[in-house]
Amino acid sequence: MLIIDDYYISLLFKLIIAIYIIRMKRAWTQAITNLDENLTCEFHVTIKNNYSHMKKLIISLLLMSISLGMYSQIAADQQEIEKSSSLTVGFLQGGGSLFGADFETLLSKKIGLQLGAGLFGYGGGLDFHLKPSIRSSYISLQYWHQGFGTGYTQSVLGPSFVYRGERWFTAQIGLGYVLGYGPSWPGSAVKSPVILTYALGAYFPI
Repeated sequence: MLIIDDYYISLLFKLIIAIYIIRMKRAWTQAITNLDENLTCEFHVTIKNNYSHMKKLIISLLLMSISLGMYSQIAADQQEIEKSSSLTVGFLQGGGSLFGADFETLLSKKIGLQLGAGLFGYGGGLDFHLKPSIRSSYISLQYWHQGFGTGYTQSVLGPSFVYRGERWFTAQIGLGYVLGYGPSWPGSAVKSPVILTYALGAYFPI
C-alpha cells in the first residue's frame, strides 16, 4: 500500500489552490479590463458629445454678443445723429460777450443757424458743418455786437473757423470786418477796419 506523506499532500493542495487563484485572477482582470474599455469608450463618447455641444453654445453666445454690440453701436450712432441742436457756453461766446452762450440748430445735414447773447453782447451766425453732425467743426459767418447803449463798443461781421472736439471742447478763430464803433470805444485806440476774432468754450448737443 502506497503511503503518501502529509507534506506532499499539503503541497499538492496548495498548488491546486494557487492554480485556481491564478485562473480566477486572470478572469477577473480580463473582466475589469473589458469593463474599463467599455466605460472609457462611453466616457470618451460622452466627453466628445459634451464638447461638441459646448462648442456650439460658445459660438452661439459669441455671435449673439457681437450682434448685440453692433446693434448697440448702431443705435448709439443713430441717437447721436438725431441730435440736431447744441448749446455752447464760454469766453467771448454769444456775440463776443465777456461770458455768453450760443444756441445752434441744424437746418439741414450741414447747414446750421445760431443765436447767442451774454454779458454785454449778442450775435448770430450762419454755419456750414464739415460733416453731417452737430459735433463736427464748421465754418461760420458771424455777426457780433459788443455792448449796449452808452456801453456799445463795436459791431463786427466776418468768417470764423470753429473747432469742435469729440466730447465738449470748442474754440474758434476768424476775421471780422468792423461795421461801426460805439461811444465806449477808447479814443486813444486805433480803429482798424479788420480785427481778429476768437472764442473758447464748451458745447453740449441737445
